[in-house]
Amino acid sequence: METMKQHLIDRGMDPSKYPISYDTAEGIITFCLYNGSGQFVGYQQYRPSQPSKQKKNDPKTGRYYTYLPKDTDGVFGLDVLNHEDRTIYIVEGVFKAAVLHRLGYNAIAVLTSTPKRLKPWFKILRQTWNLVAIGDNDDAGRKLVNIVKNGFQSPTDLDEMSDEDIKSLLGTVMNR
Repeated sequence: METMKQHLIDRGMDPSKYPISYDTAEGIITFCLYNGSGQFVGYQQYRPSQPSKQKKNDPKTGRYYTYLPKDTDGVFGLDVLNHEDRTIYIVEGVFKAAVLHRLGYNAIAVLTSTPKRLKPWFKILRQTWNLVAIGDNDDAGRKLVNIVKNGFQSPTDLDEMSDEDIKSLLGTVMNR
């Protein structure tokens, strides 16, 4: 288990912040997903030993496998939001959100390449929060920014950037 925790730390995550399950026999790390009401609704499994190009969303062999019941939306990071900071960064993956959390920013990961179903939820959130999408530099990232209606596509994945580069990127964008 310590090796798995160290892997998460090496990827920029502070594992002590989240309810995480470790299956050392199978080499699986599981993250909880929540709905807009804060209810646990699903999970994402992560297999660090699998190549990143492995078949997507395969429960047996995929590097990542996300389970949500049909017609249920869930996000990662909702349970650690700081309600005094009224900005939430909307990102595509657990590790991108975790890096932002570690740096003191609010973030949630939508874990989907088609976040269209989350559009009504974003509309409700915008009533009390400033939402800023940080999409990956691909078509899914462009869709996320368009649906959130505020934000930008990052030239590099956040979880591959240095802390200083992330802070600089956010400072530049937020001061426009």
